[in-house]
Amino acid sequence: ALGVAGALGRIAIAVQQAQLTADLQSAKATLAKQNQILKNAAAVDERLTRLVIDGCDIGEIVTAVANLLSAPCAVFDRDLERIAAVAADPAEPPSTEQFRACVESDPELARSIRDPGRHPEVVGPFSRQGVRKRLLIAPVNAGGERLGTLVGVEGRRRISDGDVLALR
Repeated sequence: ALGVAGALGRIAIAVQQAQLTADLQSAKATLAKQNQILKNAAAVDERLTRLVIDGCDIGEIVTAVANLLSAPCAVFDRDLERIAAVAADPAEPPSTEQFRACVESDPELARSIRDPGRHPEVVGPFSRQGVRKRLLIAPVNAGGERLGTLVGVEGRRRISDGDVLALR
């Protein structure tokens, strides 16, 4: 009986060690993913800062963001007028009318696009307004004031946490 109890004890310890090893491997993978997301966000920040320093116009900056996200993007001013856009096959950023309809249909989105303290967020889709993809909404701020909104459209790949962090 002592031999069986000892064997069962060793099996229990082996199972616990295997579980601990699996948990550590999972934590390691999560940390590696988070590290890559932070590296990508830093690269995006550096790229956009360089564009601004080089005096690029809003169209060039939106094109760079669209390329970085691999998604169609647009910038809307305070009055929700689309002032720059980059489309990608098959998706296209919402028009001025579509974006206004989305904002009017969603009180939380309406509050969000007025608040300079808000962080990028994923909203939608807004099928009734003709926007059938999710949108990544990011503030365009200067001097603590909300000047507009950058809108990325979920394209061939899903919007990721890395995309949201990069636009922060």
